[in-house]
Amino acid sequence: MVLECRVVKHVKIGTHTQFIGEILNVKIDESMLDTQGKPDLEKLQVIGFDVFPICVLYNRTGRRTGI
Repeated sequence: MVLECRVVKHVKIGTHTQFIGEILNVKIDESMLDTQGKPDLEKLQVIGFDVFPICVLYNRTGRRTGI
């Protein structure tokens, strides 16, 4: 999945910069869609990165646990 974005603004937060954007276009392989045509997070296995508060964490989406 690819999100084409445009930076709307950036905000200085201490020694870091937060970028805020607007999604302009989304591209996704059809094999990554569910039966309703929406992105299937279980198939995509999205990885997130977090460095807050004091440790570096990588998280991956997984099996749905409820609706």
